[in-house]
Amino acid sequence: MKKLLVILSLAMMAFSFQAGAATLSLTNGKSGITTTGTNFVSGQEAVKGTKATFQSSWTFMTNKAGQDTVSVTVNPSIFYVTEIILNGVVLAKQGGKMDKVFTLSFLSNTVYDLIIRGSLKTNKDATVDVNVSSVPVPAAVWLFGSALMGLMGVTRRKNALAA
Repeated sequence: MKKLLVILSLAMMAFSFQAGAATLSLTNGKSGITTTGTNFVSGQEAVKGTKATFQSSWTFMTNKAGQDTVSVTVNPSIFYVTEIILNGVVLAKQGGKMDKVFTLSFLSNTVYDLIIRGSLKTNKDATVDVNVSSVPVPAAVWLFGSALMGLMGVTRRKNALAA
């Protein structure tokens, strides 16, 4: 029994180091440039200043199911963002200041489409910044699990001695 607890504890510790690593990819719809990274990717799209409407399209994918944070940043003095859409679902619909951070749960190996629509307030060129980061499972969760297993072992030992 003791060997089993030691083996399970070591397995949980090893898993805790690997559990937080997620590979993310972010592709800009206009340029087709893909950025990949571990636990964080960032992209930027230039928007030409014409005081016209714009649509910034992105796709991203993660290899690990769980929570990821999607952040969209624009300069409110230059942009008037009307909506942010993820796979056909409107996440935000308003104008003016639109620095938004969304923490959502995503499935692994699924492609997600992110669309940002709005207009420019000036004739200056600007950029739309999109960041995607993975929220890792803290190692404390795995350490808590190994502590519970240890308590179970102590309880079994006490019960065995009492019998």
